[in-house]
Amino acid sequence: MVQPQPDGPMQWDMREKGEEIGGTLRVPPELASNEVVTRLLGDNQQLREALQRSNLALRQRCEEMEGWQQRTRGEREFLSCRFQEARALVERLAQENHSLQSLVNGSAPSSTHCCSSSQTEELQARQARSRPLDGPQVGSEILFPHIHT
Repeated sequence: MVQPQPDGPMQWDMREKGEEIGGTLRVPPELASNEVVTRLLGDNQQLREALQRSNLALRQRCEEMEGWQQRTRGEREFLSCRFQEARALVERLAQENHSLQSLVNGSAPSSTHCCSSSQTEELQARQARSRPLDGPQVGSEILFPHIHT
């Protein structure tokens, strides 16, 4: 918007009474027929329209970005939750694995033993079924190849 210049020769109000900023220009009659002023007013109007379109496009793009950020935040929270669940499962399985290894090796179960007595009995029954009656015992080597007894 052109601001009035108190000491300059070109002083005029760009708004109609009660009209908001961005309205039509009121040009004094002596300047209305000036070709340069007319061209400048036309350019000014085109620039205003371009600025409005640009602002609208930027506003829409900003809304898209905010939506993307919200979706990304939700996905990140979901994946973080799933990761924590997976970590807890891995820790529980590692603890269970340790307990089962101690059973296979014949040592006393640790204080963090997480298997029920029925699971322990089932493991022992599996081991008994997998051993040949008169041959070497290879059950633990099959179950736990990285442990040598």
